[in-house]
Amino acid sequence: TRKAHEYYTKGLTLLGDDDARRRIDALHNHGDVLCLLGKTDEALEAFRQMLGIAYRLNLQGKGGAAHNRIGRLYRETGFLDEAQQHLEAGLELFERVQDQRGVAASRDDIGRLLWVRGDYDAALKELRIALDMRKELGDRRSIALSLNNIGLVWADHGRPTNAKEALEASLQIRREIGDPVGISESLNTLGELSIDQNQFEQALAYFRESHQVAVEIGERTRIAAGLTNI
Repeated sequence: TRKAHEYYTKGLTLLGDDDARRRIDALHNHGDVLCLLGKTDEALEAFRQMLGIAYRLNLQGKGGAAHNRIGRLYRETGFLDEAQQHLEAGLELFERVQDQRGVAASRDDIGRLLWVRGDYDAALKELRIALDMRKELGDRRSIALSLNNIGLVWADHGRPTNAKEALEASLQIRREIGDPVGISESLNTLGELSIDQNQFEQALAYFRESHQVAVEIGERTRIAAGLTNI
């Protein structure tokens, strides 16, 4: 991930402003890498630049993706009103261009925002819509993400059995497709659920495996989360 960051930085410097379409893709990918490295402010700046180019070129799908990423970052840093504005803007743009993957992603992110706000029933409704759309598209990585998010909501909703079922289904898919970031996330969430059930040895096993996976891929945010939980 750190090596990817170095190459994107060099590439964007060499590219300059001459090729806007190539630059918007590079900013999109670089922003995602910066998120993995925990560089939130730099990621936000990359997505803002991406959004500016998308509006100048009237690339509504790319604009939706930029709004979506900005909304996620605002949600993760606690700026929930700003997150809602961007996520709803992203959903509207994806709907205009009939980008079903984008619509599903936006629904999923809005569901997570509603979960953070404590509106569990509305969150589950949005997350299930996203899951059904992703099943139709056959996108297993995204299906796993939706299942993980549904598990999180069930856990906070006081339904540990439902939560574990969804989280284990998500983990299985992530193992099958080789998604180390997702595997680390699922293991960490299952560990937190185990703590709620007073299953401390099981929780520690989940956290240690999650931490090991995060170390192998150099994902600093998840390494820190794993260490904290252990």
